[in-house]
Amino acid sequence: MTVFDELAETDGDNKFKAWLSKQEIVAFVSSRRQGKPAGEFDGYLKGSFNLSLVVTFSNRGPKAVIRFPKPGRTATAFRDEKGTTKDSPQHLSPFIIMDYVDGISLATILKQPTETEQDKVILATDTKLDYVYEQLANYMLQLSRLDFSTIRAISKILNYPISRYPTALFTSARAFLHPLANKYLLYLRTQRNIANNREDAKKRFIARHRFKQLISRYCLDNTGSFKLYCNDLQPLNMLVHPDTLRITAVLDFEFTNTMLA
Repeated sequence: MTVFDELAETDGDNKFKAWLSKQEIVAFVSSRRQGKPAGEFDGYLKGSFNLSLVVTFSNRGPKAVIRFPKPGRTATAFRDEKGTTKDSPQHLSPFIIMDYVDGISLATILKQPTETEQDKVILATDTKLDYVYEQLANYMLQLSRLDFSTIRAISKILNYPISRYPTALFTSARAFLHPLANKYLLYLRTQRNIANNREDAKKRFIARHRFKQLISRYCLDNTGSFKLYCNDLQPLNMLVHPDTLRITAVLDFEFTNTMLA
C-alpha cells in the first residue's frame, strides 16, 4: 500500500482550517434561490476532499447544499473543474449548489458496531441486506449496459510532469496498459513517502517493471467495448431512507471513467 504524504496532508489541514470562517456562504446560496428567501445554516457535510454546507430557507422550500473542494486537499487543477471561482462568494472557491437529499449513509445502516469511526466497515449479515443488494444489482445492471469505444487519457494531475502522460484517447487495452505501467514507474520516482524503507522501494520497483513486462505477454490488443467504472461506488457514498432502506442518492461519480471490461 502506498504511504500517504503526511507533509501534504498537514499543509492541507492548515489551509482548510483557515478557510472555514467564511460566513457569507449562506447569504450567497439564498441569493441564488428564487425569491431570495432568508437562509439559515443547517450543518456541515464533510467528505475526504469536499466540504458541503446545508442551508434551510424561511419560505420552507427544499433545503440546498453548496459544495466546495477543500483547499489544500484537492488539486487546483481538479478544483477548477467543479465550477467557477469568480462567481463564488468573495471568489472563495469553485462550487456546486444542489438540492439537499434526505438520507443517511448506507455504510452506517449496514455496518456492525465498531469501537471508532476509523475502523474498517464490516457489513451486517441480516435479512435487510437482500433489499439493498437488489437495488445495487439493478444499478450495476444499468451501468453494465453502457458501452464505450475509447478510454480517455489523463488531462490534469498535480505535481507530476504532465508532458510524460499521453493525451490521446485509448482505443485498445494494450494502448491503455502501457502508459498505465509507465505512470506507476513515474510515481515511484517522483512521489514523496511512497515507500517505507529501502526494501519496500525495491519491491515496488520490481513489481512495477514486472507488470509492464506482462502486458505484451498476456494482453490481447482488443478494441473494446469498454465499460463505465467508478472506484468509489461503495456504501459510504450512498444515502438511504433509514426506515425503508430505499437508496435515495448515489454520490461521488466525479472521477468516473471508462475502463477495461
